[in-house]
Amino acid sequence: MNLSAFMVLRNGVALGYPFIEAILSLLPACDEFVISEGYSDDETWLWLERLQARFPEQIRLLRRHWPQNRNSGGAI
Repeated sequence: MNLSAFMVLRNGVALGYPFIEAILSLLPACDEFVISEGYSDDETWLWLERLQARFPEQIRLLRRHWPQNRNSGGAI
């Protein structure tokens, strides 16, 4: 049985979100961890690339532009 985890992330470093710790805590339970990163303005992508280098078989990184000028919580 395969288990995948998914995270959407943008500017995790600047916002002080412990995304590295969150990923590492769940990684032992997952076969795959997919992270969609929204072209952060800080060092978030760099940290994710470093983490992927440590776990290349488990971590898959995607980059997607986030919609601009949207109210938070609104439907897409």
